[in-house]
Amino acid sequence: MKKMSIPALLLALAMILGILAGCGNSTSAPAAGSETASAAAEAESAADDLFVPDVPVAAAEASAEEDAEPAGPSYTIPISEEPLTYSIWMTYAPFAADLVNVETMEGMLVLDKMQEITNIHFDVTAANGAAEQDNFNLMIAGGDYTDIISSMSFYNTGLEGAVEEGIIQDLADVIPEKCPIYWSKLTENTNTMMRAYTDSGYLPTICILYPEVGQEVIGPVLRGDWLDEFGMDMPKSYDDLHDYLSKALDEKGAIYNMVSTDGLAGDLAMGDNISLGGYEVVDGQVEYGLAQPAFKDYLKFMNQLYTEQIISQDFFADTAADLNSEARLNFGLGTNSLVAVGANNTSDIVMNVSDDAFEMRVMPYVSASGNVENHLGPDTLTDTMKDDDPWAFSTECDDIEPLLELVEYLYSDEGYLLTNYGVEGETYTMVDGKPQYTDLITNNPDGLSYFFASYVYASNAATGFFPYINDQSKSFYDFNDNQWQVFEDLKNLSDCAYTYPTYATMTTEESGEYASIESDLSTYCDSTVLEFIVGTRDIDAEFDSFVDTLYDMGLQDMIDIKQAAYDRAMQRMDAFLAKTAA
Repeated sequence: MKKMSIPALLLALAMILGILAGCGNSTSAPAAGSETASAAAEAESAADDLFVPDVPVAAAEASAEEDAEPAGPSYTIPISEEPLTYSIWMTYAPFAADLVNVETMEGMLVLDKMQEITNIHFDVTAANGAAEQDNFNLMIAGGDYTDIISSMSFYNTGLEGAVEEGIIQDLADVIPEKCPIYWSKLTENTNTMMRAYTDSGYLPTICILYPEVGQEVIGPVLRGDWLDEFGMDMPKSYDDLHDYLSKALDEKGAIYNMVSTDGLAGDLAMGDNISLGGYEVVDGQVEYGLAQPAFKDYLKFMNQLYTEQIISQDFFADTAADLNSEARLNFGLGTNSLVAVGANNTSDIVMNVSDDAFEMRVMPYVSASGNVENHLGPDTLTDTMKDDDPWAFSTECDDIEPLLELVEYLYSDEGYLLTNYGVEGETYTMVDGKPQYTDLITNNPDGLSYFFASYVYASNAATGFFPYINDQSKSFYDFNDNQWQVFEDLKNLSDCAYTYPTYATMTTEESGEYASIESDLSTYCDSTVLEFIVGTRDIDAEFDSFVDTLYDMGLQDMIDIKQAAYDRAMQRMDAFLAKTAA
């Protein structure tokens, strides 16, 4: 890897001061002295064959040098005096075709403005729906890549394979030096930084980041005003939750709109520290949630809700286009007693409320006994990355320097305002030093909803396929006190200590072996779990044989693969933390 410049080193030092703030799977830095040296040596030995991110700690010495030059600006506006055009392959949202020209993406104010002020322009190839994978495959097979490729998740061997097979460029040598603003934000959270790298140490993409952990957490919310009316405390156990749901059905006519047609409502198992259909890590050992004894308790609870008709008798056959939207609508109307929601969706609820006493309240994760200490939570509580592949530079792109400057602009304060709020004076004004949307967004004269108006006029022009800092709070402009409380409480649902880390990735070989087992095993789980819930299988009599069948189908091999990926990730993390503390 290239030696970093002095400015990059200075920025790296500032980053290190806050780098241990990430949630979940964190490790305390060793003490100074011989213990530090020992820890560093041990971690280095354990990770001899693994890539460990190299965030320099020599910056302190560099900053003390009298001849150290101050960091200069990392981008200029315009970025180029002459117009530059880059080709880009991207996907777009289904509704976009009704709002803009999807062949060119013209008509999106932020994109148009960004091209105008930077003098960098884009020749767009866009795909949507079923055509996305096919169009991507055709481009790759033809070898005629666009300069920028979005959504590299379509590539069958992943980002690491795409680098090794000459599809996209590795940016590990250039990002820390050429993009200090982006680099500092990427590395503020250790989990985010680890997730950005591949196992071999490639940094293949520019990522979309949140300004803080927890902005898009989805968690369980119930009617706080009903709890008070029923004289109930916040549920802690399955029995407590059953009493609330039963009372809501009897007195309010509100069922529980469970939106998981496979019967796996993850929020109702987190309290027992089991991941439904996924993995948790307990004391360093990877576990498969559906094979744990606590899953039996979950199944019996769900069977009780089904038998008592607290959940729909045909939930498994529901084919509504958007069950989550329907559940939020019904929650606001008072016909749904429990909903899984993120703060950014609470407005969908509030707009349908007519009850003056209405109050949402975040429900901490419940467990079978009510006495379990929760350590499992959604990965949106563990890092600040929204998407890891909005931009990859293909090997056909000969000049990435202007694009690196554009990345810096997008992650600067100026770029933040443009990509989250649009153009000052048109879509937002500054009030008491803070941006606030104009009526063009909040009360659009053409009748566009906030969502559609912000998409066209006031958000990053291609929210899913251009890199930027995605500040979800921009959509909270009309929040009431209850919504703000929900936002804060969702961010504190769990310490995530048992959450399987997002940066623990499988190798190409492991992915193939895992997929060959997982397909049949998932099919078996889907059918059997539903049979347990609706009562056509006896949970007490058949749960053990269900778990035995999972292992007969190869579950242990799947766990071993996940354990190996986890162990490598932890070795890298330990070595990195030891290096930064040495």
